[in-house]
Amino acid sequence: RISADAPVRGGAFKLDPNTAENCAGQYQDPEGNILIIRLQGDQFSAQTGGENSADFGLEGLIPSSETVFFSSTRPMAVTFLRDKNGKVTNLIRHVYEDHTRFAKVGSAPVSIAQADSDRFLGVWEGTIVVSGQNKIRAAIAISKTNNSYQASFDLTDKSLTNIPFETLLFVSKSALVLGCAGDNGQMIFKATLNGAATELSGTWNEGQRSLPVTFKRTTPQPGKTK
Repeated sequence: RISADAPVRGGAFKLDPNTAENCAGQYQDPEGNILIIRLQGDQFSAQTGGENSADFGLEGLIPSSETVFFSSTRPMAVTFLRDKNGKVTNLIRHVYEDHTRFAKVGSAPVSIAQADSDRFLGVWEGTIVVSGQNKIRAAIAISKTNNSYQASFDLTDKSLTNIPFETLLFVSKSALVLGCAGDNGQMIFKATLNGAATELSGTWNEGQRSLPVTFKRTTPQPGKTK
């Protein structure tokens, strides 16, 4: 134990590149659960569970210092522990009164090439079938500014626009995960990009609901014309 209290949230902190890289990795708790800390560009994320598992979770992390990161979507924080040489060896995940220690057991998965990430850029439109004939038109916009990727969505039929996804993770050159806080718990969209980069197909998860949806590209793929 390093403290009886969870850390207190501060403002965003700019990490040295070497320090940032050293925080990324795969961590394991005493029960064998894996927590993956990823760094893509200048954005951190924390993943629990495999991409196809029922306990999959993903949230963005915002550094408050070189040691403490906070979740962008819920009351969760991570404290990184270092050895005498400054290398991260463990972390403690704080969720309310639970403080679980994870040992660093490996490197983070290799990030995909920027060119593959750029294939997802653009505006995508689709329809989410909630139940029976109840459908909601939706659109997702994925953009990049100064090599930092952002995503947002519109629910046209509910007059909700430009709602940000706090977390964007490129899992591979043909798969991504988007996450944000929802009314019924964390909302996650896990999608696969087709070979022609014209459709994003996957599941829209919120609470206990898992809804299949396909989004079609409505803007030209970067570097190409219609």
